[in-house]
Amino acid sequence: MPEEGRVTPPSLQVFACVRDADREILAQNLHRSPDIAAGRVACDILWNTRSAATAYNAALDTRAQADVIVFTHSDVYFPAGWFDGLARALAALPEDWAIAGLIGRDAAGAYVGRIWDVGINRMIGSALPAPAPVVAIDEFVLILRRGSGLRFDEGVPDFHCYGADLIFEAERRGLGTYVLDRPVIHNSKPIGRLPESFFDAYRYVRDKWRDRLPRHGIVVDLRPGPWMLWFRALRIRYKGTLRRSTLNFARLQDPSLKARDLGLEPPPEASAA
Repeated sequence: MPEEGRVTPPSLQVFACVRDADREILAQNLHRSPDIAAGRVACDILWNTRSAATAYNAALDTRAQADVIVFTHSDVYFPAGWFDGLARALAALPEDWAIAGLIGRDAAGAYVGRIWDVGINRMIGSALPAPAPVVAIDEFVLILRRGSGLRFDEGVPDFHCYGADLIFEAERRGLGTYVLDRPVIHNSKPIGRLPESFFDAYRYVRDKWRDRLPRHGIVVDLRPGPWMLWFRALRIRYKGTLRRSTLNFARLQDPSLKARDLGLEPPPEASAA
């Protein structure tokens, strides 16, 4: 297992918020990622934190030393060589970039980017020929250029909508958000209902940025009134209850096998050659 607190010079660090109950998920996914497992990429774990925003700001204040910070969930598996490819992809971004993600929505509402989502057992999206500007990203992987000076709003509660708020702030400063073609394995379980903490976070961001709404979102679009949130919550509950058979609730025990099957990672013998 990689040493916590180690910094990989000169340009990249990974941070993840993890609860004690999710140690096994961390070991099976994020810590199994070849570049992290081998110690080539520094990975710091932020244990049992109150919210993503407070934890990530603390990391930026006390631990972050690299130019690029990758905030990720513990159930993400990064295929071998992924971080080298990330460096190349970032080098192709416009100078205004501050935030990058792996899947998101553009100003017209179209989804861009691609990931393998275990919860629905398929590849979401399609390959991008070039980085795409977006107005929303999935927060399971959020890449931040530290030199942008952006910080998370610690008023955003729990672990939802902090990325949406950060994108609004980036736009206010004239900075861009982009999606990159760097697919990973998101070894997640589907949600059967939105937690109350999501409603709280949604309302906070909606009220803070009301003058910039409506806005496309990943889980639910941001609209001034409550109807969009309620409607989406009912849709998620309906699918999780009455269409449960269309979802996959079993995480992959070894996500590297799926990465190789998809051609995202070479087999071990090819890597060693």
